[in-house]
Formats: sequence, structure tokens, C-alpha cells
Amino acid sequence: MRKLVKCFGWFAVMASAGASIACSDAASGSATPKTLVGTWTFSGNVPNSLRATLTFNDDKTFKLVENLAPVTSPAGSHDPDCVTTDVYLGTYEETTSGATNLLTWTFAGGTRNTVSGCTDASLDSPGGSMSSDDISAYQAEGTAPPATDTYSVTSTTLVLTATPFVVGRPGFADTLTFTQSP
Repeated sequence: MRKLVKCFGWFAVMASAGASIACSDAASGSATPKTLVGTWTFSGNVPNSLRATLTFNDDKTFKLVENLAPVTSPAGSHDPDCVTTDVYLGTYEETTSGATNLLTWTFAGGTRNTVSGCTDASLDSPGGSMSSDDISAYQAEGTAPPATDTYSVTSTTLVLTATPFVVGRPGFADTLTFTQSP
């Protein structure tokens, strides 16, 4: 676990109980929370091309939409123009342990392996319901978040690090940096 305390001029970013991170004016003690609420995006290779949009809501629900190309197993198509989409739904909890921010994910379903954009339209597929076994399999391959991440957040970036962190594992099994969407 790494310490998530940084200073920006006369503001210090520090963990606060019940909120993710707060910027505090050392002179006045006033705090402006930096929450997870909002929409965040990631684009990179894990090892295939992955575009992810992650939305955290005020009511502690989340929606994670991932587009992976080219489509690979378990979706089953290998048409280079196909894109598979997985949608994860659930709730989240933010806690603080010392100077470490923890994000706990509770998955409640979604849609797996929706295939679209194939050159051969017969390879397109509506996908199916996301089961707990599907989520476990995606967590093992790094395309779904583990049950717990450590995180740091600013007004423009969200960095998620798997807990436990495993060097050399791709995607959500490692560290991903998301950018705040407008």
C-alpha cells in the first residue's frame, strides 16, 4: 500500500473519514471533498485494446462499460472489426485506512459479451446476463476490477490499484489511470 498524501501549495490532499480525499487549507482547516462521483474514462491495452467508461453516482451505485477489440474468448469471434462490450453494474463503498483510500466493489449484474461492428454482421451478438461466475472470470483475467482497489483521485484523474497488487498482471489486476470526463 502506498501513502496518498500530496501537497499542492498551501493545500494538502489527505484522506478523510467517510469521504474519499479532501483538500484542506492548512491555515483555515476548510475542506473541499474530491469525490469519485462523476464519469471517468480509460483507453489502453490490457493486452487488447480496451476503452472503459466508469460512472460513480451519488447514491453509491456504479456502471462500468468496457469495449474490447479485437473480440477474444469468451465471446468467441475473431473478426478484427468486432468489438465486445461488457457492462458491470453494482454499488461501491469508499473507506480510509490510515492514509490509504479503499474502494470496495459489489457487483449486481450487467451484460456480457455483446458483440457489434463486425464486418460479417452474422457475428454480431446481443450477449447475455452477467453472472457472478462471469465477474470472477473477468477479475481473474484483469478486465474487471477486483473486490477491492486502493485509489487516489484529483479533479482530473482517478488511479485505481488492485488489492492485492500483482506485478505484471494486466488491466484491473494492476494499476489503471482514468481521466475525468466532461
